[in-house]
Amino acid sequence: MRQRSGNSKCTWILHQHRPTSPQSMKRRLRMVKKRKSLNQTFFPPPPPADLGDIEAADYPEPVPPSPRITSSQVETAIEKLSPKKAPGPDEIPNLVLKKCYNEIKEHLLLLAQESFETGHFPTIFKQSTTLVLRKPKKPDYSKPNAYRPIALECTVGKVLESIMAETISYLTENYELLPANHFGGRPCRTLTSIHGRRGSI
Repeated sequence: MRQRSGNSKCTWILHQHRPTSPQSMKRRLRMVKKRKSLNQTFFPPPPPADLGDIEAADYPEPVPPSPRITSSQVETAIEKLSPKKAPGPDEIPNLVLKKCYNEIKEHLLLLAQESFETGHFPTIFKQSTTLVLRKPKKPDYSKPNAYRPIALECTVGKVLESIMAETISYLTENYELLPANHFGGRPCRTLTSIHGRRGSI
């Protein structure tokens, strides 16, 4: 304890120090080492970009700009949200957007329209929270490959991303920007349709 005097009063301040055991220190050091290892594995520095083919590239004519974002597009993106997914750094659950959509739809529509027309995706929506979960039945949990990272994105940012993905898909299909034999990540292109084409050849 330490005595503090002033104005003829004495105040006794009790300093409590938690004793640190050797086991506790070892546990902390292991956690720090594991955290650094996971950080290096899951968030490596990006590789340098190879820009050597840009100057000689032959680009096609740009497609016309997509139409202005509509309220139906925003509503579709909201409907696609899973209500029980965990929120990201904005701490807004998907269920809140679903339940409050009628009250905030005009604000979301304006936000989406301005974001697309200015080509600006707000920095705050680029943030995410990464949870690290243990994979079951791994022999050694001191290695990074025994863990699975799960990124939780900002809820409103996911809505904007969903609208952009649908817009890119529409432009790609409408203007035939991909070769006919490209099936991955395209609507109405499944393994069944591939086998059907092979059977008709």
